[in-house]
Amino acid sequence: MAKILVFTRHDDIIHAARSIRAGARGYVVKSDDPDILLQATQQILAGKRFIGHGIAHKIAVEQSSGLNNLINLLSQRDFKVFSRLVAGHSISGIAKKLNISQKSAANIQTHIRQKLNVQNTNQMVHLATSYGIL
Repeated sequence: MAKILVFTRHDDIIHAARSIRAGARGYVVKSDDPDILLQATQQILAGKRFIGHGIAHKIAVEQSSGLNNLINLLSQRDFKVFSRLVAGHSISGIAKKLNISQKSAANIQTHIRQKLNVQNTNQMVHLATSYGIL
């Protein structure tokens, strides 16, 4: 099994959870203390998992609050389109970047709205902000 450590600027639980589900053994944010990166590397090489303290705290707070994270309803493809939409990209730009048709991108956008129970992109942006994605 690959021993993958994600070292990223993304300090939100959505990216962390998706990375771990995709097979990463650890997740460290670039703003963490440099010793954390060394610690994570050692833990992963020893066959263990490691999540940086800041992200681990955010995960614990969310789980203890009982919030149902709607973003977890999105598939990997949905999430790619969602993150580009809330960043202000157009459907045609998203289609080109993901190498899909504009119709497919528009259909995915519709499915995202249905899954998240939102009516427009502004509501998606609000949701993304509330979950710390933006």
